Amino acid sequence: MSQSPADAAASGGAVKASELLAALERAYDDALTAAMSGDLESCANLLAACDTLLARSQEALHDEPSEDARQGALAAHARLSSVLTAQRDETAQDLARVQLGKKALHGYAGARQLGSHVERKA
Repeated sequence: MSQSPADAAASGGAVKASELLAALERAYDDALTAAMSGDLESCANLLAACDTLLARSQEALHDEPSEDARQGALAAHARLSSVLTAQRDETAQDLARVQLGKKALHGYAGARQLGSHVERKA
């Protein structure tokens, strides 16, 4: 059974840059799928594996001209980054709405904090 490019690079074996970049593109796409389904832990694990793969395989990226594979991996990374940024911004907006709702509910309840005392509206 043959090794995947990720396995070969992790074990210190030689790997072609085009194989490495194709594996990175697949990993980024898998991370995108995980992020879209809300599985951020798997997404983070895949991204950590990609970082490790890149760190151990920098020499392969310079030895072989593979612009198409590089562009594919960069495009997959850009898609993933775009989705993660949008999810982060959406989460921040949701948190802001929750905080605003919390303040409004507290105000509707007729209680407000004055120093260490709570004043009730009559």
